[in-house]
Amino acid sequence: MLVGQSLTKFKYPLLVNSYGRSGSTVLANSIVSSSVILDNDYIKRLALWSALHNAWDITSSNLKKGLLYKTHDLPPQRHSSYAELRNRSTRMLYTFGDPVEVIISLIRLYESRGDIWMSKHFSNLKAEAYFDFLDIINEDILGLENHFKSWLEQNKIPTAFIRYETMWSKQKEISDFLGIDLKLPAYRERNSKEQKDLNLRSNIKATYAKLIDLTDQAEDFFILGI
Repeated sequence: MLVGQSLTKFKYPLLVNSYGRSGSTVLANSIVSSSVILDNDYIKRLALWSALHNAWDITSSNLKKGLLYKTHDLPPQRHSSYAELRNRSTRMLYTFGDPVEVIISLIRLYESRGDIWMSKHFSNLKAEAYFDFLDIINEDILGLENHFKSWLEQNKIPTAFIRYETMWSKQKEISDFLGIDLKLPAYRERNSKEQKDLNLRSNIKATYAKLIDLTDQAEDFFILGI
């Protein structure tokens, strides 16, 4: 972990967060690749491993300046935890995407990776106990609405929110927030778009109507907490 501390251009800990399946991994990969000082593929892979190996618990982790941490954590519940993060000048990027495509993407992953992977994903998002995954079609068992709202309502950690579907057109804004020249890979259409089951999409839209309203009302890129 200490290796990455001296390799990036950041003078603060950087968090990349999301409610899942909305571009946080591709963004985190791109930030590390764009910010590592040494032009060495092995060093870049090592820095990526340090940043992305776990979904970090930001309250209990001793975050280091110059390192990126990918997380699905909720805002800290203790004032002292917020104070510690602010003292380190922590910044965060939060990606969000079309909730219908997020759920369909999760269903595809469940079909390919099964319960073990999905139960870990539930744990990363601090969701309720994992039982029957397919309940996700008719109930927000992952707490995605609460996850998004909780970060919208906090104002102590400077946070840039980025809509996944427009991330590629917002590279300059992200670069300005980070102070680096961000280079994203070529855009790839979501695999979830291949799902044409209209009844499934209709059920998901009904279940996640409030979250859909929240994301629809949000700007494609905006900053809170500064």
